[in-house]
Amino acid sequence: MTSTSTRVKIVPNSPARDTRQTSHSRNVRGIPRFSKPYSRFGLDDSKTTYCEKEAVSAVTKSNKLVFKHIRKPLRKKCSGGFLCLVTPQDDSTGGGRPFCSGCGVSQVTVPRIVGGEEATAGEYPWQALLVFGNGIICGGSLIKNGWVLTAAHCIKQTGATSVTVVLGEHDRSTTTDGVTQQFVSSNIIVHPNYDDITQNNDIALVFLGQNAIFNERVRPICLAQNSDYVTGASTIVTGWGVQAFSSSTAVNRLQEVTLDLISTSSCAELYPDYTITENMVCTLTTNKDACQGDSGGPLITKLQDGTWVQLGVVSFGDECAKENSPGVFTKVANYYDWITEQTGSNQC
Repeated sequence: MTSTSTRVKIVPNSPARDTRQTSHSRNVRGIPRFSKPYSRFGLDDSKTTYCEKEAVSAVTKSNKLVFKHIRKPLRKKCSGGFLCLVTPQDDSTGGGRPFCSGCGVSQVTVPRIVGGEEATAGEYPWQALLVFGNGIICGGSLIKNGWVLTAAHCIKQTGATSVTVVLGEHDRSTTTDGVTQQFVSSNIIVHPNYDDITQNNDIALVFLGQNAIFNERVRPICLAQNSDYVTGASTIVTGWGVQAFSSSTAVNRLQEVTLDLISTSSCAELYPDYTITENMVCTLTTNKDACQGDSGGPLITKLQDGTWVQLGVVSFGDECAKENSPGVFTKVANYYDWITEQTGSNQC
């Protein structure tokens, strides 16, 4: 990630741009939302006095909600109790999105302006770190219990037959934080139509072999729907990639940067020598971009209901944060069917 850089670089007629092997991201978790109701609780009994005639409504995205009842001494007769009506909601989030209930939620609620800086530990619980045998790193995102989404070029350009996936990571320089989950996998699925020249269909899946344990530091991201792609929208990319195209050293701590979404047509105009397809989505923000090492990581945005969704997978670009050179990402919404087929179901 960089505030003067970009992800993988593609040179016409060359393999693939700088395989961005890193990325950045963030979210808000099971905090009840209270709203004023349109009706009252209690029986319509003129002989009973209710100290509070207005009801309270609370909604939580977790499976637990606690109410504390405090009874104060009052002169008039009170019922001294309350009634609760619990209504379970559909086990899905973000408007009926597939895969995991409660996806796209983070414990971190502090708003921030991001411009290429260190993320807060646990801010992006879906972020995955992929480490290959030759020391190359890529980013990824946890989308289901045992599945991580990443870029096909991370797999193809490294020639990897296995990869170490680390979830819950923040600082790569330490292994004593006790919150990471590590998996070694050789079950890697690259999209069959991946084109290593144009980077079309630059998407891959890694099966962890067992389910990840969901907690505050490890949680899946929701996948975007077509309606979530809004030109000009603010997005975030996260990763451990280099902070300048001229650098060869990845950072130790997870970085994040905000980027503006641009239209595919504008992206194609700025990249006349590249093939920009409908399977791609682009960002362009002065002096901000993903870079080498961010590849495979998630491009995310926050919906009005507070849910975070993944719009793209870090794919390529002309150097990093180069003037009028957009960052290009694989458009996740175009691959629902493929992901469902490969992972066996549309459940978590």
